[in-house]
Amino acid sequence: MSEEESGQEVVLIGLGGAGIRTMLALRALIENKDLSVDEGRENSSRFLAIDSNYHRSEYVDADEEDLEGIHLFKSEFLSLIPNGENPWDRVTKDAKSNISAAVDLLAKRGPPINRNPDRSDYEAMIYVSRERMKQAVGDFLKNSEVSNRQLVRPTKLIIATSLNGDTGSLSYLALLEILTELSEEIRCESINAVLFGPDVIKGFVNSQTSHNAKYLSVVNSISNFCFKEGLERIVPIQHLVSLNSESSLHQFSKFAISKEIAKKAHELILEESVSENGDKNDGANPMIAMVPLDLEKCLEIKNSFVDRLRADRHFSDLVGDYSA
Repeated sequence: MSEEESGQEVVLIGLGGAGIRTMLALRALIENKDLSVDEGRENSSRFLAIDSNYHRSEYVDADEEDLEGIHLFKSEFLSLIPNGENPWDRVTKDAKSNISAAVDLLAKRGPPINRNPDRSDYEAMIYVSRERMKQAVGDFLKNSEVSNRQLVRPTKLIIATSLNGDTGSLSYLALLEILTELSEEIRCESINAVLFGPDVIKGFVNSQTSHNAKYLSVVNSISNFCFKEGLERIVPIQHLVSLNSESSLHQFSKFAISKEIAKKAHELILEESVSENGDKNDGANPMIAMVPLDLEKCLEIKNSFVDRLRADRHFSDLVGDYSA
């Protein structure tokens, strides 16, 4: 078997609820031989799910459990916060030791009594769990290399998350740094990130002003990290998923949306052109579209919010509060 025809391991990382659902759907595509279009290649997959806490019902509905590949084992799950741990305890301790990141984060903390978790709580979670996350990702990718030794080609890494949630988007920003730090220890043929914009998330939750503010702040952070001159970085090929203007999501379940996004991600594994395959839908308009999230696209997104930032002080303040 030639290198082009040889099997390959695909490594999947899902961040947050939407990212995990999408990677479960993608694994189902890889594992379901009846649906395989891999042209004889025997691809395998490994999965790491990262979220604040494990809630099986958040990722898999009861009527989907019997589908091939739709299963999430606890051994595949990294909980960023162990049960009972309060991340602010560590932040407060580090702030008293004048660790600047902790001091800045503590200044952003909202009133600790009788409130729902806000962005600062999730930032505190990422702050205290970053080394745990780095260790888990490093072990996961290195273990993948061991299992892939019999295959000719290095692994392909696919990451999925929303850009306007909390756990997923903040984990993604941390993961960008972690991949660079692990660059000498891991070997991947390619790294792709599938990132969901706010219009897709309308199919999961009711859209709010805060979602758009988080989205803009994360796009700012991504562009600052990925496209800033200086030290070499390990930057995924980033793909922004958006809702087709003629599609309506209200009639679809969360997992139906995730499966449509997974089909786009599957095209990346097959090394086919996203733009070419985007037209393959039996003559019908696809539910979602996927375009490169490059510097030009980041600038386009930021420019689209310029007028709102000027006219809406509350929105502008939210973007500032959410910026990492």
